[in-house]
Amino acid sequence: MFLQAIFEQEPDIEVVGVAQDGHAGVEMTRELRPDVVTMDIRMPGMDGFEATRLIMSECPTPIVVISSSVDDEEMRITFRAIEEGALAVLEKPHGVSHPNFESDRVRMLETIRAMAEVRVIRRARPRSALTPPAPSATTTTAEISAAPALAPAPSLTPTHTYCELLAIGSSTGGPQALQELLATLEPNPPFPIVVAQHIAPGFISGMISWLNDQLPMRVSLMQEGAPLMPGEIVFAPDNRHMRIIRGAGGQLAAESFEHGVNNGYHCPSINEFFHSVARHCGRNAIGVILSGMGDDGAQGLRAMRDRGALTFAQQFDTCVIDSMPQNAKRLDAVEKVLPPHHIAYYLNKIRSA
Repeated sequence: MFLQAIFEQEPDIEVVGVAQDGHAGVEMTRELRPDVVTMDIRMPGMDGFEATRLIMSECPTPIVVISSSVDDEEMRITFRAIEEGALAVLEKPHGVSHPNFESDRVRMLETIRAMAEVRVIRRARPRSALTPPAPSATTTTAEISAAPALAPAPSLTPTHTYCELLAIGSSTGGPQALQELLATLEPNPPFPIVVAQHIAPGFISGMISWLNDQLPMRVSLMQEGAPLMPGEIVFAPDNRHMRIIRGAGGQLAAESFEHGVNNGYHCPSINEFFHSVARHCGRNAIGVILSGMGDDGAQGLRAMRDRGALTFAQQFDTCVIDSMPQNAKRLDAVEKVLPPHHIAYYLNKIRSA
């Protein structure tokens, strides 16, 4: 097995079992109690969504979805698995002769090692739609956004009463946090929302479709040079960086580009995105950095704060991986550290201020 061969070359990784279908995967997870599970989506008998749901309800374990296809049906199942508690999604590495093999391999191994350290908690199995769920004090670490009830809105007094652009940077664990934030935000905010999301190539369209099913607001890929309109949510495209520009009439827009950013394998670069927001929006922007590995976005968020923007980081203990928020905090780039739904409560107050 291709993945097994990759893992077994690593001295710190032991493959304790290989399941041929979803049923076997659930049983082996119960019996072997691995540190992390890599989950295929299409398997005989039981697909990756159902296997993820059962594992997270019976023997919660960090799950990384590794998909060999990016067609619509596989995307649908993949993001349903994210809803059920899977922590990350990756494309299966190409063969050893492929030019992207080494970067794919490194990304996968880095993710597996990081996810093995994440603590997850038992997730209740769904009840009948006619029977309301009993209150529970537990949820999966990575699924705060899926909890039926969130903490009450805190008492927050906005320091900014105007926002021209909400800029969000997100990586591993970010889809869950982003869904929570956007679902708590009141519909039709008077500012555009622009997102730079680290995700495996080919998966951003699936994430957009998933969010469109979850939210009342329109979610789409950015269009080159098109004006950014209040109430819309736009994402950077696959395999390209994104920056904010200001047109001749003063209207904000976004453009993408391929080269010239020293950002390791992260694309889009959150730093480049935030720096462009700082240049063109100054104190009229709000920046948010969510769950993720590494330090991308920290310097750009600091540039935004230096120009007077209001800046948030996701509360560390609500992150799947807190490296990005922590690194932004260390650079003094963050004014407020809050859970995603509390960030939304704050933005709702700005909306009505």
